[in-house]
Amino acid sequence: MKKSFVLLAGLLLCISPLCFGQVGIFENQGDIGAVDAAGSVEFDEAEDMYVVQASGADIWNTADEFFFVYNEMTGPFTIKANVYCLPEAGEPTWAKAGLMVRNNLTAGSSHGFAMIRAQGNDLGPQWRATQGGSGASDDSKIIGGIEGEYIQGGDIELERFGKTLNFYYIDDETTERVFLHSINIPDFEDPVYVGLATTSHSDGLYSIGEYKNVEIIEYPYGVSRSISATAVGPGQASLVVLEAEIRDSVTDELTFVEDYPEGSTVANINASAGQATDDGDKITWKISGAPGIQTLKYDLNVSATAPESGVLSGTYDGGGRSGSIGDVVLTFMDMDPDDLGIFQGHQDIGAPGADGGVIREGDTWKVIGSGHDIWDAADDFHYLWLKTEGDFTMSIEEPYIGSWGPKPSSNTWQKIGVMVRQDLTAPSAFASAALRSSDQAFMIQWRESNGAGAAWDELTAAPVVWNPNWDAAADGIENPTYEEVSHGGKIMIQREGDYFMASYEYDGEIWVHSEYEVIMNDPVYVGVAVTSHEAGSTSQGVFKNPQLEGSIVGVKDWMLH
Repeated sequence: MKKSFVLLAGLLLCISPLCFGQVGIFENQGDIGAVDAAGSVEFDEAEDMYVVQASGADIWNTADEFFFVYNEMTGPFTIKANVYCLPEAGEPTWAKAGLMVRNNLTAGSSHGFAMIRAQGNDLGPQWRATQGGSGASDDSKIIGGIEGEYIQGGDIELERFGKTLNFYYIDDETTERVFLHSINIPDFEDPVYVGLATTSHSDGLYSIGEYKNVEIIEYPYGVSRSISATAVGPGQASLVVLEAEIRDSVTDELTFVEDYPEGSTVANINASAGQATDDGDKITWKISGAPGIQTLKYDLNVSATAPESGVLSGTYDGGGRSGSIGDVVLTFMDMDPDDLGIFQGHQDIGAPGADGGVIREGDTWKVIGSGHDIWDAADDFHYLWLKTEGDFTMSIEEPYIGSWGPKPSSNTWQKIGVMVRQDLTAPSAFASAALRSSDQAFMIQWRESNGAGAAWDELTAAPVVWNPNWDAAADGIENPTYEEVSHGGKIMIQREGDYFMASYEYDGEIWVHSEYEVIMNDPVYVGVAVTSHEAGSTSQGVFKNPQLEGSIVGVKDWMLH
């Protein structure tokens, strides 16, 4: 198609599905996706303002339709502007204008979008994390505006370091840059496309995006941090990675300082270039003459007496530029026994290969476990327990099991179960009612005496409502996520003398019920067991509302974990 350029009194107008040529600081512009009306852009040099007229169904779902004014760029940078959106003939609520960084120019490209919408000129972060994936946003981060005026939320900034995008706005009163949100786009690769994105949300009709004081700044270098887990247990390690992207022109020595939480230690520090030293409470990483992407990796070891949370923070300097890496808040597994609810303690049983732990968040318990299995003549798992005697009933609701952590298990036989155990040794006699990870199917398992081989009753596939992705013909799916599983149901074990009745109840009806005999002497331990079925890898079992009807036996303080 022929490209059209019209020069009018200092305004450069481009009307084309794909139009190349300098417009202000931008080299390219054109429609993305199958828009029904071609967009256009004018640049008023005197006002330092871009006026974009755009159509398009939306920037959302799995494919976008909008007009894009952009440059192709590499390395770390930031783009900032004052942005205002007018619906004109377009849909007045969700017409959008904003700053975008995009992986490619296809309609389904991953991207980050600092969006101003026409209604109220609200600012909000929006993104697509993968090619062809669904659009996403964080409504809790929306900053409200005042319709018809340039507003606090209109002065916005979108910063790129590698695969990380940071969203900011400028506070009207303090004129300070305020951090709003951060996202990671896994498939971002150089070059990326950065610029001004406008959609009418009414395909075939137009909306207007006005962009004043647009500025793109290339950083000589930038640094971002990623962490393998947002929650770690006492004695556990989480992998932390700093990625520094350094331009060829930088020859000065750069210094990166990484502060880690009080009481924690670091190990296995590995820098791809330069030298990194552990100073007892921080890591100092010095690099000189090493352009490109350099990485610093280390294991953060959480102490056994860690507080409820800790912060990774840091600064960088050199090359005439300084700034902050940014804080990452880690939630540590709470070790206060009083916060375990009805349970008295938790610990690893056997030699699981990776430390387990427990997180309690309100009415939800999360048990992290590793280990080869709960099977054979000895077990490896993490156990959240209480001590009891006599007859009892123990139940948990909405159970789930799946992979977790920096080295997640990929095994289809990860398990969570309500377990009764004679003692806390690996070969102990036990009785268990459990779910496995691949399809959340239910099973009964037991060991009749200390060191004997384990046995099990027939595995029963879960009801369809439990896991919508379950396909018996395909032998289930591996590791459904917590979001993929339809939550519900109750696992229950009852003890009457030497007999244990295990059942699974769903929607008020007993779905599975089995009875078996295991001779155990009082007192016994009852609780929740989680194994990854892969020694050294970890799984997470989640449940709610644990209930015990029976007698609890007191334990010594030294037994509490």
